[in-house]
Amino acid sequence: MNFQAFSTAVSLQIDNMLTNGVTMLVTDVEKDALYDYYLASFPEGTNPLFRERTEHDCNCCKSFIRKLGAAITVIDGEIKSIWDIDESGVDAGYVAVANAMADLVKQANIKGMLKLEEAQVGTATNFDGLTQQQYHHFNYRMVEEYVVDRPNHPLNLVLNHKTALENSLALDPTAIELVLELVESGSLYRGEEKKNLLDTWLAAIEDYNAVGLELSDFWLWSQAYILGEYANFRGSAIGALVEAIAKGEDLNVAVTKYEKMVAPENYKRSSAPVTQGMINKAMEKVQALGIEPALTRRFANIDDITINNVLFADNSAKESMGVFDAIKPTKNQVPNLDKVEEVSVHDFINNILPKAASLEVMVNNNQLNNFVSLVAPVDANAANILKWGNNFSWSYNGEVTDSLMKERVKSAGGNVEGDVRFSIQWNENQQDRTVDLDAHSYNLGSHVYFCNMKGTCGGVLDVDIRQPWYKVAVENIVWDNINSMPNGDYHLRVHAFSGSLKGGFKAEVAILDDAYEYAFTQPLHNDKTVTVATVTVNNGTATINHHINPASATTAIKEMWGVHTNQFVKVQTVLNSPNHWDGEQTGHKHLFFMLDGCINPEPVRGLYNEFLAPELHENRKVFEVLGYKLKAPHTDKQLSGVGFSLERRNELVCKVSGAFSRIIKIKF
Repeated sequence: MNFQAFSTAVSLQIDNMLTNGVTMLVTDVEKDALYDYYLASFPEGTNPLFRERTEHDCNCCKSFIRKLGAAITVIDGEIKSIWDIDESGVDAGYVAVANAMADLVKQANIKGMLKLEEAQVGTATNFDGLTQQQYHHFNYRMVEEYVVDRPNHPLNLVLNHKTALENSLALDPTAIELVLELVESGSLYRGEEKKNLLDTWLAAIEDYNAVGLELSDFWLWSQAYILGEYANFRGSAIGALVEAIAKGEDLNVAVTKYEKMVAPENYKRSSAPVTQGMINKAMEKVQALGIEPALTRRFANIDDITINNVLFADNSAKESMGVFDAIKPTKNQVPNLDKVEEVSVHDFINNILPKAASLEVMVNNNQLNNFVSLVAPVDANAANILKWGNNFSWSYNGEVTDSLMKERVKSAGGNVEGDVRFSIQWNENQQDRTVDLDAHSYNLGSHVYFCNMKGTCGGVLDVDIRQPWYKVAVENIVWDNINSMPNGDYHLRVHAFSGSLKGGFKAEVAILDDAYEYAFTQPLHNDKTVTVATVTVNNGTATINHHINPASATTAIKEMWGVHTNQFVKVQTVLNSPNHWDGEQTGHKHLFFMLDGCINPEPVRGLYNEFLAPELHENRKVFEVLGYKLKAPHTDKQLSGVGFSLERRNELVCKVSGAFSRIIKIKF
């Protein structure tokens, strides 16, 4: 039989486990018993006697099996061992051995993390001087991550972290949700910095409850290793607050204890956290004003809109509003695709929309946060609670208007206001929880990275994340003043410091008013580097050379709310934001393009403090919590699309059909 093919198949399976699995663990099969079972699994006649031992009984393979034979991981929800090989090209006798070993290893209990004294396990070949023959053996060079070379190695601490993790997962998730409400309402000292952690623990509890009994122990070990010291959420200040609330401690007392742990001595909270008493008082005022029906929100739909507040509607929308226009446009001309005309948003509203018979827009990949939903009260006759003269509101995707990466950098404490910025993010799909990527900038001998966070070129690395765990990781290098940057080339790179990246990364380079987004979708192996772009500075001006095509310049198609980017989609109606309906001009104007087939799949928030009428500001903290709790439930009947603030720079490609057809780029 061809043992080399068997050995190679085992090595390839270990490659597969390291690439597609989560963490390498071992089961508690006793080492000598494991090797004895290996020898006993050979079918009769396939392991003949050789000298004093059987042919497959050798010290090289014995050492390998004792060290790696019980290794397992989880791939796509299934436990896999090193013996779950690709059987093609492997002799039937060895396949029988592999299947028997796989069953034995996977049916045993988990012992702990895989730990090795050295990376090289086993020997590939040796030469027998008596027979003048070369012999092949099991062998593998393991990644350094699993080589324990010091007493305080993370692998030696996993058991303690696992115990802490189990204790933390026992916390009541409703208490975490209540603390999140306090964060949303601004009632916790620097609470916004804890939001990601709280969201993460809610997700962890949900994940743990969903994995099932068979995988629960594996989940605990692997997550304990990934989290390290962060597994002890219960022992943190915010975890102690969650635990106190879960035990029924008075909310104000619990928050005060939390503040004593984290806030400076002279910190004085401006107001008490939202308590049930405050909620009761606010509800009394709500009832006195007769506005309780206005708190229950729903998605708005086309039947809610009157024609006088619509700038454009296609024929089907007009019919819903009772003003169907039977006048058909003249025959369209073929649009000229060689040149896209740029028009200002004001020219578009005043001169193009009134003559348009139909519209289509093309949303690009940088505009996913521009998706917006219109929200209405369930009771159309409810008293108005908003600043403007109607009860309609709106909510953007992610509740942000900047790029999502920019918001994540800002949430992590990074500076996003500098003249030049280089940001990266990874682990969006939670495939790369243990991967450590680093942002680097090289310029004229000035190297900005985690070992030199302030470069002589003026660049500062102000966010450095080592292990993302469940959250999306970001890093950020920023230059405050482009005029202070030395002339020359700034090479912006991403380096895989540890771990092999599976899910790719994204990057963003911002230079003054211009921003470029990049998506690197290939695997990035440990210690490899990718150059994203080179920025050349010359006396306060900058040009950019893209080493990865920016997302805005590619035809990559993404889906958001049933709409595909970089493809034209029909516009149902165009309208101003409700604060500019009926001639009113309250606050910044937004222009909404409600799209055909655009369906927000999530419940939507319809109440924000900045929307409330002035007389309700006294109870704004409670209304903030109510807004968080009283989201409009999902429905397929809704008005959703993309929205643009007229105060923020942006652009939108639009196909206009009327007396003639053309493609324009609307400049906001």
